[in-house]
Amino acid sequence: MARALTVFACQSCGATASKWLGRCPECGDWNSYVEEMRTKPARAAASAAESGGPAQSVPIAEIGSLEGPRRATGLPGFDRVLGGGLVAGSVVLLGGEPGIGKSTLLFQAGRGLVAGGPGDVLYASAEESAAQVRLRAERLGIRDGALFVLPETDVTRIVAEAEALLATRSSEVLRSVART
Repeated sequence: MARALTVFACQSCGATASKWLGRCPECGDWNSYVEEMRTKPARAAASAAESGGPAQSVPIAEIGSLEGPRRATGLPGFDRVLGGGLVAGSVVLLGGEPGIGKSTLLFQAGRGLVAGGPGDVLYASAEESAAQVRLRAERLGIRDGALFVLPETDVTRIVAEAEALLATRSSEVLRSVART
């Protein structure tokens, strides 16, 4: 999405500045700066700033693969759509009309992930309270202690909770492995 950007441009040489200047430092003309509104793609600006310059096209054959091990959710159709399961560090956006079953699908995938191997699942819900989420889990027969629920809308808090859960639960797993 484009965003409006106010710049001041010298009418003599085209130099730009973020504020009005009485004299252009490039060409030396007086009172030549005029305010202009320009549009700048928000993401493109961030991308260029992050990489140290503007992005350049690359032939697809020269791009390295990020393929890693996939973790099956236990839902064959969902895993097929994901290319065989979830990849660590990836993000999947699931969209659809209200009431279509997105939350139910994710709960079932979470149950499959917990049942499929070591690890926990954090289910962050921005629309339902913890009690509402528990009702859905009970309806689906999900009572696993490795599936955690967090009713939260702030992504920063969700990430912090995931990191805290990872640190706490990882140390518990290490302690139990050390005892055996």
